[in-house]
Amino acid sequence: MSVVSAAVGGPINDPDDGLRSLEVVMDVTNAYTEPRLGRSPHTMGGVGIEGVRLDGVEVERVSDGSNVLYFQPDVPTRVRLTWVIDEGDVTAGDEIRVVLPQSTRFQGSFVTRGTYWDDIRPGAYVSVHVEERPAEELP
Repeated sequence: MSVVSAAVGGPINDPDDGLRSLEVVMDVTNAYTEPRLGRSPHTMGGVGIEGVRLDGVEVERVSDGSNVLYFQPDVPTRVRLTWVIDEGDVTAGDEIRVVLPQSTRFQGSFVTRGTYWDDIRPGAYVSVHVEERPAEELP
């Protein structure tokens, strides 16, 4: 995972509701030999912003706007992560610290079967300056 950029957008619905969008664009490559879920806590669902309360994340491919269900092995993918935040939490010009998840893979063999990712924790921090997303680029 590598962070490309971060931006805040205009009001989400009603300009008076105090909500804005926060977007982080990242390049992601699954280095494991099997597909990995796109929004689980051990992948994009585990990405956070230090000091900012985030509820849920939308993950889409930048190339075509489609939802990311899985990351295929060795396929580089540019994704846009989007959260709804309170207006004053992050503003254009701020520097934010993006928290990237790290996890441990284990293989179930007795009661459970299959590959699982556990012990999810911060694996890296990346600082990035936040830009303003122009209104004409808003969905």
